[in-house]
Parts: sequence; structure tokens; C-alpha cells
Amino acid sequence: MKKPFYRNTLLAKCLVIFIASFPAIVFLITQPWIWEVKSAYVYVGNIGKLFGLMGIGFFATNLLLSGRYRFMDTIFDGLDKLYLFHRKVGETAFLLLSAHVLFITSRNIFISQQFYLSELMNLSDIPQNIGKLTYTGLLIIIGLTLFWKGKYEIVKTVHKFLGFLLFFGGLHAFTMKTDVYTNPYLQFTVFTLVTVALISYIFRTLLERFFVKKYKGEVVAVDPVGQTVNQVSVKLNGKKFDHMPGQFSWIRFVGSNLPDEKHPFTISSGNNEELLRYSIKQSGDFTGEVGGLNVGSQIVVEGPYGGFTNFYDSGNQVWVAGGIGITPFMSMIRSIDQAGGDFLGKIKLLFTYRGEEDKVFIDELSGYANKYDWFEVVLCDTEERERLKIEEIYLDSNRNYYICGPSKMIKGIARELKAKGVKQSNIHYELFILYR
Repeated sequence: MKKPFYRNTLLAKCLVIFIASFPAIVFLITQPWIWEVKSAYVYVGNIGKLFGLMGIGFFATNLLLSGRYRFMDTIFDGLDKLYLFHRKVGETAFLLLSAHVLFITSRNIFISQQFYLSELMNLSDIPQNIGKLTYTGLLIIIGLTLFWKGKYEIVKTVHKFLGFLLFFGGLHAFTMKTDVYTNPYLQFTVFTLVTVALISYIFRTLLERFFVKKYKGEVVAVDPVGQTVNQVSVKLNGKKFDHMPGQFSWIRFVGSNLPDEKHPFTISSGNNEELLRYSIKQSGDFTGEVGGLNVGSQIVVEGPYGGFTNFYDSGNQVWVAGGIGITPFMSMIRSIDQAGGDFLGKIKLLFTYRGEEDKVFIDELSGYANKYDWFEVVLCDTEERERLKIEEIYLDSNRNYYICGPSKMIKGIARELKAKGVKQSNIHYELFILYR
């Protein structure tokens, strides 16, 4: 089965950039005469307006990207790629709005220095001060995101205020009585984009518990797998949870001994199993308590998400797993096994781990290797031998390479494979650290 054409990260990025830039495009098309003015004050002001329109366009679009829509996950071919781009769009929006503030305020220097200072300190112009407060709020949130290493849930809560800032940013644009106020085409474009983003924000962020589709069920077993990994088996109520091997979902335990928080975890069960299984490593406050989870605890599941899957690939493959990065590959091999074990190509799995602490699923993987001649397993315990070399991983440039593990490992292997002539389209990975 061939991967659908619409699962295309580059195409999705281009579409998002076009939508985000659309207010600026309308501004330039409907008002071509703005650059004919020779006044430095007006010219600098127009540049500032252009940056402002691009800034609010990228800001609104970024809010849409944060909605975790399944169709966006699909067209970006994975939520990790979407979230990485989401971060870059947010940074771009902030830089554009910073340029807007800089150019709009600095244009007053062409009238006089006294006028520049008086406008900077003007507290009577309400529309202008709405803009100042909005930008100050953005500075605070960006600062907390970049420099404060607090609890994940608190950082996530702070980000929920971005929707309010977009509302006030839009209010600033519509009350300044300049181009957005006077140009009906621009007015319609900005109003539509901001309104759609705010509606998305309300339903997908503020009211997500009521409007985002979720599956409910209960924990039926919690089993240790190795020294630091626990496997949580879940039975969902009603309709089967349909996922591709390698995907993940957000889960939240309700009324359990764990904090009532939502976290993303890769599904390690095959896509035809009755139970959902999550193999969770003890690596933080929340995951460290999973081993003590009570059987019978209620669970809420949202998803599935992710584009890291071999679902569309029946050819020769190389899988490279680092530590708990083995989890999506367990879903893949279990899915093939449950479907009858017929596979046209050959699969080589290289599993690198460090000592008994990271050693999981070895017996099960060895069993599959003995059962199927198309499946080969190479184990690498870094306490006993040096790390995997590219000569062990690279077989030929036509294979598909799937890599999951620490981001440093992923980037290093991907770089070496490209140096060997492997196309970017043949290298697949999931930067799951982005979800944390």
C-alpha cells in the first residue's frame, strides 16, 4: 500500500505559510499605492503595518496548529513534525510582531524626538495601549517558555492565555482605525482568520474535555517489563480504537492514584489486538508512579496520532531503536505477526540499549526472529560493546530506514545515512521528546 499523497509535510508547511501570510498579501494587492508616498514617516509606518499583518496572521495560524486536529496530524505526516513547525511559526509570529512594534513606534522619530517619546508614554490612546499590553503579555509567555524550567502542566496552562492575547491583538487591529478598519477586503480577511482561530481555541483548548473525541475504558493489568518499564493494558468501552502500528495517543487516568494529567505515550500493542498496551519507562514524576497504578482505574484516551509507521511499506526495511524507542517497533512487529506473519520484504531491527535497566522485550523479539526468516534482530548493549556503527545500519540506499530513540541518536544516524546517499524520503523518525 502506497502512502497517500496528502501525507506530505512540505506541502502542509507551504499551505500554512500561505494562509498565515494572506492578510499581508491582501494588504499589498488592494493598496498598491502605499509605497508611492515619499514621506519617511508614512513609508516606515507601512512597513510596520505589513509586519503587523503578517504577525497576526502567523499568530492566528499558530493557534490553529495547536488544536491537535487529526486531519492536521495526517497532512503533516505526524504530530511531532507539526509541533516542531508549530514552534517555528510561533517564533516567527513573535519576531514579526516585534518588528511591527519597532517600526510603528520608531516612525515617530521622523516628526520629532519629543513626539516619539510622548507617543511611547501615551496612556490615553486605548487602541494603542491594547496593543502594548498584548505585546507585553507575549513577552512574558515567551520568556517563561524559554527560560523557566517549571512543571510541564504549569507551562501548558500559561500557554492557554495565548488565545486571550490573540483576541486583544485583533481588537487592537480593528480599533486603530487604519487599514484594517478602512479596507473591507483586509477587514474581512483578518476578521475571518482571527475568528476561526479563536473558535478553535475555545473548543479545542478551553472546552476540550467536552468537544474533543475521546475513548473511555479501564486499566486491566499493570506488568513490569524489565527494571524500569511498566506495561499498562487497557480495555476500552464500546467502539474499537483504530490505530496504525507505531502511532501514539494521549492518555489520562481518572480517579486513580496518579495525578489527573494528560500525557502522550506510544501504543505498543498490535493494531488488531483487543487491548491497548502502553510500555511506559520510569523517567519523571508521572511515569515514575505508573508501576503503582491501580487495576480498574478509569482511563481516557485521545487519538491516535503520529506518522511514524510502516503501515504503507511492504518493502525492505531497517529499524533502529534506542532504549524505550523500541516501543513503536513492538507495535509494528506484533501487527505483522497478528496478521499472519506474511511479509514481502526483509526487516532488520537494531536495538541499542544500556544494561539491564533498558533491556526490554528481548525474548519476544528473539522469538519473532526465530519464527520468521524475513526478520532479523541485532542487539547492542552499550555497557558491553561500543555503540552501533553506520556500517551495521546502512545496507543500501533503496531501503526505508525507521529510527526511534533519543533525539541526538536520531539526528546522528539520519545525517550519516544521508551522507551514504539515502534519500530524505527514505528516512523516517519520530522526535517523541517534543510531546513531553
